[in-house]
Amino acid sequence: MKHKRLLIFLVLVTFALVGGIWFLMSRPQVPVYEFTVARTSDLVQEVNVTGKVVPTQSVDLAFERSGRVSSVPVKVGAHVQDGSLLASQDSAELAAQVMEALAKVDVAKAQLSQYQAALRNQQAKLRELEAGTRPEEIQVKQAELEAARQDLQNDYAGIPSALRTDFTKADDAVRVKAAAAFDSSGTNYHLNYNACSGELETRVIQLRDLSERELLQWQRSLDVLSTEPAALDTALEEAATHVTLCKQFLDALNDSLTTNCTASDTTLNTIRTDVNTARVTVAGLASDVSDLQQAIAAQQRTVAQTERELQLKLAGSTAEVIAAQQALVAQAEANVTAQQAQIRQMEANVSTMKAQLGKAVLRAPFSGTITAATLEPGEMIAAGTNVISIISDAGYEIEAKVSEADIAKVKLGDAAQLTLDAYGSDVVFGAKVSEIDPAETVVDGVPTYKVTLQFIPADPRVKSGMSADLDIRTAERKGVVVIPQRSVVTRDGEKIVRLLKVSSNGPDRLQTQAIDTLVTLGLRGSDGYVEILSGVVAGDKVLSAPAD
Repeated sequence: MKHKRLLIFLVLVTFALVGGIWFLMSRPQVPVYEFTVARTSDLVQEVNVTGKVVPTQSVDLAFERSGRVSSVPVKVGAHVQDGSLLASQDSAELAAQVMEALAKVDVAKAQLSQYQAALRNQQAKLRELEAGTRPEEIQVKQAELEAARQDLQNDYAGIPSALRTDFTKADDAVRVKAAAAFDSSGTNYHLNYNACSGELETRVIQLRDLSERELLQWQRSLDVLSTEPAALDTALEEAATHVTLCKQFLDALNDSLTTNCTASDTTLNTIRTDVNTARVTVAGLASDVSDLQQAIAAQQRTVAQTERELQLKLAGSTAEVIAAQQALVAQAEANVTAQQAQIRQMEANVSTMKAQLGKAVLRAPFSGTITAATLEPGEMIAAGTNVISIISDAGYEIEAKVSEADIAKVKLGDAAQLTLDAYGSDVVFGAKVSEIDPAETVVDGVPTYKVTLQFIPADPRVKSGMSADLDIRTAERKGVVVIPQRSVVTRDGEKIVRLLKVSSNGPDRLQTQAIDTLVTLGLRGSDGYVEILSGVVAGDKVLSAPAD
């Protein structure tokens, strides 16, 4: 009984298995799809290139003019500061020319100062003429005229006394000092000595008689002398005549005392002394009278000039006078302008000469290290010959060639990570794009563009010439829908993906379908994913590799 029940159970199980297999075999086959689920993620776009480390600044220096080297104070490997002297040529002659040119500029500037002062003076005069004479100026000029007239009056007032004094001196010289030389009998005069010349003796006696009469006439004139200016002018002229005649008499008397026949007569020495004294006195009188006449004439001119100046101030400036002054101002302005132009020309010449002098010196354009120095003191160097090379202390940068397919992605400021072959892939350095050359360079028939990157931060391990592998981060998106780029196909110019959709085919049957869907793409990531802007949402199942 027990074995019978076991046999029945086994039969039933067999029938069930056979029925199940038949049922499964009779159902339609459901296709199996490989898919990826669209998800939200951060997406990064990178451009991968290789490059080389170069100095941030490097330069080869050459003299701009040929010449003999005078000094080279640096050597290869030396560190120099910005502006340090690297080499110089002999330039003593040119330096002297610069000094001479500078001196000429100083002279021209001094001349300009004189022209400017003259211009200011002419402008001031023109302003005075245009403004007219102020009442205060007229009052001042009137006061000057009154003072000049008073001085002239004072000069005239002193003439009578001066002439009387002169008369007294002349009378003493003729009648007293010369009296010992004569012996008078009655009204006639005779010399007390033999003059050796009858003609000379006659002349002396005649002049003595004339002098006597001149003195008497002079005395009578002084007795009735008027204080009127005209009378005083006449009195001065007459006094000059009287003194002249007295001088002629004394000169003739002196000649008679010094002729050959009387020169040895010592008894006449006293007379000679008195006569000489008289001659000196009369000569002084002539000078006094002349001085009085000149003083009166000068003061008269002063009065006349002051009167004219007063009349001009009272009349004001005429149009002709103002026009003439304006012409003087214009000429002064032209002098200033011409001198300023000359100075500018001379200064330009100095600048040119200094520039030439500067070309005889090589200085460091930046702080750095000397890498080459191919010149020696005393050597003749041709213009344009590279003689010194220098690399800067500003650090190093990376130069890379980016293909035309990627250059549109790269922009200034893009961050990058890089490795240097010298340190392996485990040592990562930071950098950023600092320059993009707009001109292409064709490499193996492909246009490329030079991109320069700066190390961030600077690293002392970096050396010139090292090879670098760079990943330039050109774009980044946060929290966007992404799918693998291989899930997207292009059909008739449109981007298409195949979404897996599950639908019901009866109460107990589900059907899975792949449906073509148009999508809009965004950023393409460096990890093989692409941004979906429309057509797919997070959670959608997308065929990994849809058939075309």
